[in-house]
Amino acid sequence: MNSILKILVVVSMILLCCDVAAQNRFWLQNPYFAPGVSFTSAAIKINGVPSTYDDLLKIDDTSLLKVEVYDKKLASKLFGQSEGKKGVVQVTTRSHKPFEYAIETTADSAKYFVMNGDTIFTKASTRASIGGDTTSRTWNKFLEKNLQPQVPADNGAPPGRYWTTVRFFVNTDGSVSNPTIEEDPGYGIGTEVLRLMSKSPAWQPAVYNGHNVKAYQEQVVIFEVTEM
Repeated sequence: MNSILKILVVVSMILLCCDVAAQNRFWLQNPYFAPGVSFTSAAIKINGVPSTYDDLLKIDDTSLLKVEVYDKKLASKLFGQSEGKKGVVQVTTRSHKPFEYAIETTADSAKYFVMNGDTIFTKASTRASIGGDTTSRTWNKFLEKNLQPQVPADNGAPPGRYWTTVRFFVNTDGSVSNPTIEEDPGYGIGTEVLRLMSKSPAWQPAVYNGHNVKAYQEQVVIFEVTEM
């Protein structure tokens, strides 16, 4: 198998503030991940339930954890000749666990929550950033330079797309703390993203009412494995 490995970086800088209205779903075009496997004709399973291509189109990317694509040969071996004759696409969605803290809103629309007596902002006057870069380009370059995109394939991931979200805090001094993986698609992806976070550069802290404040951040990282 000749696999081409990629990472795609989608940045959600602050909880509840990301725009997901415009989704680029080029990856659903056929064939994309494995030669000869078309999403429109392959057998599709969503959370283990036989489904259709139209069912998949109804799921937002923000609800997807992983889409694993098995070519005809491997699909026939794993799922049987009848089901695997045109390939199989296995889709796993996120569990969307509720946020464990109550979000409060100030009179000027800032948002925060309190954890262990610490006030943490999800929306401040100025959001946290690297070097003041609100476009996220600096952060994306850091990910592209330091993340190891071959990790899922090295750990046996079939061709497909894999999403993971890392949550962390940017402290008042710009340091990053408490990185956690919201939901791990497996194949070493969560571990690799946490390794990446340990190398994070310093951030410019969020600002509220003229003071540096602790901020809650989310970063979505997407891995792709494609077979040529």
